[in-house]
Order: sequence, then C-alpha cells, then structure tokens
Amino acid sequence: MKKKAFFRVDVAPLTVLPQNRSPFFSYVSSEKIPSGSLVSLPFSGRKVRGVVWESAALPSPIPHWMKFVEKIEYPKLLNEKQLLLARWMSEAFFAPLGNTLKHFLVLPPQKKKAVSSLPWKAPFLPPLPVSEQKIIRSLAKFSSKPAFLHSSPFSSFRLFLSHLLKEERERGGQVLFLVPELFLAEWWKQELEQEFPLEEIALIHSQMKKSEIAFTWEKTRVTTPLLVIGTRQALFAPFAKLSTILVSDEEDETSYKQWEMSPRYRVRETASELASLHHASLVFLSSTPSLSIFQSLREKTVRPFSLTAPPSLSPLTLVNMRLEKKKYRIFSSVLEEKMRATFLRQEKIFLIGSQPGFTTVSLCAKCRTVMRCPRSGHALVGKRAGHFSCLQCGYTTDVFPKCQACGHMVFKSFGIGTEKIEKEVETLFPKATILRLDRRALRPRKELARMATLVRQGKFDVLIGINSFLKMPNLPEISLIAMIEADRELLFPDYRAEEKLTQSAFRARLLAGREVIFQTFDPEKEFFRTLRGNSFEKISERLLRDREALGYPPATRFLKIESLGATSALSLAHAKTIEKALWALIQKEKLPFSVVAPHLPLTETRKKHYQLFLRLPHALPLPKNLLSLLGQFSSIAHYDKDPLTLH
Repeated sequence: MKKKAFFRVDVAPLTVLPQNRSPFFSYVSSEKIPSGSLVSLPFSGRKVRGVVWESAALPSPIPHWMKFVEKIEYPKLLNEKQLLLARWMSEAFFAPLGNTLKHFLVLPPQKKKAVSSLPWKAPFLPPLPVSEQKIIRSLAKFSSKPAFLHSSPFSSFRLFLSHLLKEERERGGQVLFLVPELFLAEWWKQELEQEFPLEEIALIHSQMKKSEIAFTWEKTRVTTPLLVIGTRQALFAPFAKLSTILVSDEEDETSYKQWEMSPRYRVRETASELASLHHASLVFLSSTPSLSIFQSLREKTVRPFSLTAPPSLSPLTLVNMRLEKKKYRIFSSVLEEKMRATFLRQEKIFLIGSQPGFTTVSLCAKCRTVMRCPRSGHALVGKRAGHFSCLQCGYTTDVFPKCQACGHMVFKSFGIGTEKIEKEVETLFPKATILRLDRRALRPRKELARMATLVRQGKFDVLIGINSFLKMPNLPEISLIAMIEADRELLFPDYRAEEKLTQSAFRARLLAGREVIFQTFDPEKEFFRTLRGNSFEKISERLLRDREALGYPPATRFLKIESLGATSALSLAHAKTIEKALWALIQKEKLPFSVVAPHLPLTETRKKHYQLFLRLPHALPLPKNLLSLLGQFSSIAHYDKDPLTLH
C-alpha cells in the first residue's frame, strides 16, 4: 500500500509579529499548496488567515508540534512578484509582514462583470517633433536608472503622453499611471477614455467599492494591453506584464507617503522596486520637480528628459493685507477688483484656500482650548452648517458642541477654509457658477466623477480648491489664480514649507492665462522677493544648498523612532534606552550617524509617546547590525523611514 504523502507549508500569518524573528510558521497539509494561496490555520489558540510562501514534501513523519492547515480559501491569490514586493516592503519600512500583505489581498469578485466590447477606432494624434519621438523610444527601453521627464507646458505634455501610451499599447504591455489625488485619477480616466478602448483602461483608488476594486484586480491578472490609472494603492495590483510605471507629480510627498498606518512606505522607493521586479521602465513626471529629483539629477542617478516647448509664466502679484482698510476681509480690494474685471470678460477664476472647511481652527472663548477630534487628536474645522468635523477620520460634532475641557459652548474661529471662500464668492457674484473641490464636496464617488466632468468641460466661472488641485493638467483656460492665504504654509514648523509654496506658485503661473495673486501679511519677506525675481531652477538650487548646510533631506535621511508606553514616563524610559543603544553602536562601529534626543511631538495626537530621530547620509543604506538592533526594540517602538515632518 502506497504511503500517503504530506507537505510542509511555510505560512506568513496575517497578524502582527515581532520584527526580530522570522515571519513564517510551518504547518502540514495533505496536498501541496501553491505559493500565494490564502489559507486559514490555527495560531496561538485562535483561527487566523495566512499567505502560503512555500510548500515542499515532508521527508519524515509529521513532527508532533506541527499543526494542519485547516482550509485553502483562495489558491494562488498573490503572484510571485507581489510576494517579493511585500517581503521587500516589510524589511525596507520596518513593518510586520502580516500587516504588509493585507495591502495586497483583494478577494476575487463573486460575480464576473460583463465587459462590453464596443466598436473602437484609434483617434488621430498630431505628430510629435522628432526630438520628442526620440524621448519616447528612449523611455521604452528598460534601464536600471529611472527617468525624469520635465512635463511642462501642459498642452505639450498631454499630446506627448498620448503618444507614449499609444506606443506602450502597441507593445502589448501594461502601464501603471500613478497620480497623487483621487480627483486626478477620475480626471485622467475620462481624459484617456477618448483615446483607448474602454476595456483596456482600469481605475484604482480608495473611494471605489470593494467589488469594483476586486474586478480591477482580476483585470490586471490577465488583460494586456492595459492602462491602470490609480493612487498609491495601485502599486499592489497583480500585474501580469507590467512594462512601464509613470509617477505623475512626484513631488507630492503627502499623497505619495503612507504615514498614518503600517507600513509607512514611500511611493518613489516602492515604485522603483516594483519596476525592478518586472523589468519595467520607471518615469517620474513633473513640471515643478522636488529637491530630491534635483539631487538625483546632480548625482546622475536619474535620466533627464525635457519637452521642447519652453514654459511661459504669468506675472505674480503680491498683495499686502496689512494695508487693507477693511480688516478681516477674505478678499483684498485688489483681488476683488481683478475678480470683477475677469467675471465681466467672462473668463474663469481659480481661488485657492489653505484647507477644506469653513474655518481652519477653533478655540474655546473661555479657556482657549483648541477644538480637537477625540479619535485622531487633529484640530476640528468649522463647517458652514455650524458643526465641527475632523478632516482625518470624518468625526462630526452635533450642532451645539461643548468645549472638551470646560464645557463652554462659545468658540472663536480662525482661518479661511474653502467653504468660507465659497460663501464670500456667492455674495459677490450671485449669478456665477461655482465649483468647490475639497474632500467633503468630492466624497461620494458619483460626485467625484461628475465634478471631474464639469471641470474638464469648463462648466464653471469660479473654481475653489486647495493647492493640490493645481496639479490638474489641461484645465480649461483660467485667467486669474489667487492664493487667499499665501503665507500660511510658511507658518508651520515644516522644513519643506518653502519648497512646497515655490511649487504651488510656479504651477499657478503655468496655469494662469493673465495673472497670479498672492495675498500675504508679510510681502517684505525675503522668500517672496526671491519668488518673484528668480526662475524655478534657481530657487530650487538655493533651497538645496540651504538643506545641505542644515543637514535636512534630501541631503540627509531621517528615521523617526516613536517609543511606545502606557504612560509618558514609560515612553520616555524606552526612548532613552533606544537612544543609549544607538549611540553605543554608532561609536563602536564609527558610523556617520547622529541621534536627535528624545522629545514629545509638537502635535497633540500622541501626547504619551516620545520620539527621537536617527540622521544618516542620504546615499548610505542602513547596516545590518543597526537593522538587527532596531528589530530588538520593535515591541516598544514604531519606525517611520523618511517621515513627512521632523517635529
């Protein structure tokens, strides 16, 4: 009688495990289970799910300690490239593998969606200049170095992108087109539907239903050619034949960094690893590149390309709000006059607020306590209806909120949100067609698609949004762009503030047909004088020199270490233990690193948790002995590589 065969199955449980031990556990199965399969199994007295990493025949009797896999839920749910990317992310961003794998797990749709294959004829595309045709051929060739394309002006870039995607379609590969905002994903989908068959375009972003994402996930497994447009979530799709990755507006660190949950990954590094796994071309696109790109261009670690047409810039006007006769006005007399003239000419206006909501921060009139969200700790913003809400988690107070500290019911509100700007515009121009683009207005999926259609078709007189909407390509011609609180960005303790405001200013000057207006209370500030009288490249070079002198990114890199503890005292004790161990290793190995002493963050979201920072040269990888040391403290600390803020 033939002896029954059994198989050892190495599984990564979908649970949080210490990082200083192996993430894999061995189980036994009566059949060989393919890698990437989702299984259910017993773990520490409970039932959990796990992902199969490897399966091999057991050469000897089953060990008494080895438990059986209970059920194969979905065979081959993840492909080999997804497994490799998940393992790399877990190690690169100090995250448990079980947590990381959850980003890749999308269960197959229960019902297959019928795709109607409508008759389609390729539209005529005007030919490109010979120099731009050479760029497309260069980008099509695989290189271990990523490419950077200076994508301005927008009209030239739009035609160039169409030709680039057409070339990739003819090669039969899959293209991943990453954008920083949900609105831009919907925008580009509608824009490119005119040039590609509907069944060859897929969309991935967080506002889609689970069933829609599941259908798109399955589409990426089998459909070639295919254009996938999405936010950072699209990085985890099971691509079958990925040939090119396009990262639009690479300088948007806030949208391209996962900072609120594990793994705290950066899109730039993750996209680079994904491209390497698939031997795909990686192209960063921007009209206002980040200082990181300037650093890479200087070190020749990226391949530079630029479109032929030089960008034309509209003039920038600074308005001194201190000279306004009527205090506490949203619009200066200069801006109001310009808006009236623009409206009479039947031209379009784009007004940029600092933040969604009616106001940006509210204080108790009695005890001066900031109104904060009880869930996330972020400052609540006032809404037009009278209540307060959290932009981070969606928490909403009732219409008559009380101070969390003293119970008082009267509050003083400060700042100018997009809803407040909208109300003022309605008063000045009651007949104007106004579109407000912010999280609240775009939250329903249907509204997101509807607004994208209206903006693309130019069915508005006044557009109201925040800085991120300056990234919209091919906007219907806008005559006047105004930033209502231009210096608010500079008030935050953020070393990237001047860089971000410079990018916003030059994007606005590229988009505006006539003029850009910045309202500020401090027009004499040296930064604003520099902004008016220099090119984007010169300002970026100056900022890069300042960063190098101060030891800030991209000249250096930081690792944020947040020590955990039930009390503030315990968190501080853990932080000091980690600091002492780091300094001992640095001195022993003579590493070119330094440690910023433990301190509480300026924000009040995590009062009990002390944090410290490890500063290291930007091009130097973390040595193995340092990684081992950090792994030993993984139970009492969270790590954030390249954090968005240093406070």
